[in-house]
Amino acid sequence: MKSIDIPIALGPGSQPAEKDGAEMDFMTMPSGMSTFAAPMVPQPEDAVGQEAALEVANQVLQALRNFQAGDHSKVFDISRLNDSNRDFIDQLLGEGEVSVQCSGELQAVIQESVLAGVWRVQYTDGDETVLRDTIEVGEIPSLVADLTFQQASDSIDPASMDIPDDIYNAAPLLTEIADQLNAPSADEKHHIINLSLLHPPGVFGRGAADAAVTVTARQDDDRSDSQRIGQKCQIAFGVWQ
Repeated sequence: MKSIDIPIALGPGSQPAEKDGAEMDFMTMPSGMSTFAAPMVPQPEDAVGQEAALEVANQVLQALRNFQAGDHSKVFDISRLNDSNRDFIDQLLGEGEVSVQCSGELQAVIQESVLAGVWRVQYTDGDETVLRDTIEVGEIPSLVADLTFQQASDSIDPASMDIPDDIYNAAPLLTEIADQLNAPSADEKHHIINLSLLHPPGVFGRGAADAAVTVTARQDDDRSDSQRIGQKCQIAFGVWQ
């Protein structure tokens, strides 16, 4: 019997095209992961003249050692430090992934450090001039906790919202959010809804520009815009309940 070689082809383009021209497509999934990177701490001989910054750093370290879950934030005002000492603090704390923008009567720019629970909080005026420069040790900066729900609604009505027809899974998610607002589960301290795969997630971003608090997270460069927006939405709905 004569053998017949049957070619085997897999992957995009290997199968006949659909009659309507439709092609199977998948959302690009995250392919990278951020890892901890210790800040570049100056050598002891380079810290001459930075005694004030070193004193603040020791106070922050002690606050971290004493901190217990649920404690109020501990604030260290470093506005009095000169530029050299503040630069030392910047280098020591580094920059974490989370940034926060607070607007309204109180304006502030907040940056997470590379240390969990340590935040750099800078209060600014309308011209973005720094009026007060602080380091805060706590679960979340106190200003964020105070402003987040200041103008928030107690409920939402998905039925009254204009949801685009092409966002098929938005309505069930809005209903879930509404249910949690009306009757939060007694055994859940937080109710987290993952919006990373909601595409497009714009329906949840309506009105975000008017929010007093905007939380963003730095993403890997190879992620798509929809994934960046999705993670931003996940943070916005998942941190506070």
